[in-house]
Amino acid sequence: MTVPPLDAPLLLPTPGPVPALPKASRRAGREVAPLVAPLRILPLWDSDILSVVHSGGPPSRAALSIPGAAHPMPSREPSTSVPRTRRTRSAALPAGVETKLVRPNPGPEVLERPSLLEALARHAEKPVTLLIADAGYGKTTTLAAYVRTLRRPVVWYSLMPSDADLVVFCRCLLAGIRREYPRFGRAFEQAVEEARPGGRSAEMLAGTLANQLAALRAPGVVVILDDYQEIAAHPPIGAFMATLLRQFPAGLRLIVAARSTLTGEHLADYVTISS
Repeated sequence: MTVPPLDAPLLLPTPGPVPALPKASRRAGREVAPLVAPLRILPLWDSDILSVVHSGGPPSRAALSIPGAAHPMPSREPSTSVPRTRRTRSAALPAGVETKLVRPNPGPEVLERPSLLEALARHAEKPVTLLIADAGYGKTTTLAAYVRTLRRPVVWYSLMPSDADLVVFCRCLLAGIRREYPRFGRAFEQAVEEARPGGRSAEMLAGTLANQLAALRAPGVVVILDDYQEIAAHPPIGAFMATLLRQFPAGLRLIVAARSTLTGEHLADYVTISS
């Protein structure tokens, strides 16, 4: 290696375009090894998302060709099988069940009923409480204010004329309890699905529910049936409630709000017997 003399001027390279490499060198640097067909890893849905668009026409599927591969990858036709629907408990519930199970939330500008709230609290240890008044007297508002003071699970069921069916009533009641206890009532659910009109289905369903409610951990659950007059005249539901009251479980407190125009086979006939 020759060392230049110390007094020689230092020559720096002048800025300018970098000389281009030969074409063969560039190609060699960017060349990728060909893929081997058996080792290709592609999404299973590749043929569903790859398409060839023709001018003036809709997209059409084409075979996927990979350079260097042994054979082009054929397009996969979309599956024509009917997708399997996952069965859930909510699928068997009637429409609008969730709105029936939502607890009312009255606004701040409501008439306070301290005497009624005190009476409800004073009888909190009673298993059954009836709140009877005509329409518009504030039964729902009073109960909604009362449940705010509770420190235990509350199931609110706003009844409608469409609930005057034993199976519908039991399904909605089960759905409400499962909002607080998600794994509750598998035996009761099976009994509801197997129930048939007539016979002693109401007594069997009520007994099954009473047994499973009795197994709940303390302090249990409060069930509020609002607008009970909508279903009071339905005999199977009357038989169901009568059996439930005779076999009343320790893990349940029942509060029923209804109008004073109850007729037929209704809950008030059985509260006296239960008391």
